[in-house]
Amino acid sequence: MTLLNPSTAKKNALNQIMAVKFLEKKGFSPVLHTVMEHYVPLLKLFGVDYERHDWLKGDDYWSVLKGSDLNLCVSWAETFSYQSLEAVYAGTPILGSSTVDWLPDRFKCYVPNNPVRIAERMQDIVEKEEELEHSFLGKVAEKRNTEARNEFTKKVLREIRG
Repeated sequence: MTLLNPSTAKKNALNQIMAVKFLEKKGFSPVLHTVMEHYVPLLKLFGVDYERHDWLKGDDYWSVLKGSDLNLCVSWAETFSYQSLEAVYAGTPILGSSTVDWLPDRFKCYVPNNPVRIAERMQDIVEKEEELEHSFLGKVAEKRNTEARNEFTKKVLREIRG
């Protein structure tokens, strides 16, 4: 799982980290990948298995994102979420918030201030990963080269702008 986004209060990191711990108590063995050094004390406090990376660039970033079972972007206020879009490119399922209009409902958590609800949505997405291969994410995952990503980004931006 990845929680790679830069940290601000609106990113809701604490609830997402607690949700990862709740998911572990349900029998999963999540490892949270992050680039944020200041998340480490929280990860240690809650006993969450994690892998802290230096800032990831290029192929290293895409490798971590593509290798994840789920990307977390359950913020309180983010309305576009480039990280979610990048996860789509990588073919990685996302759990975002209702504030990201372009994200299909099946990938949203409507109660971002409740780590138990976030964990339930995480579990639902991870358990249905095979089914997701034939959905929105699976179709986009076929477009992984840079040219296709650029074209897809332009298309999504045109649709968003109307």
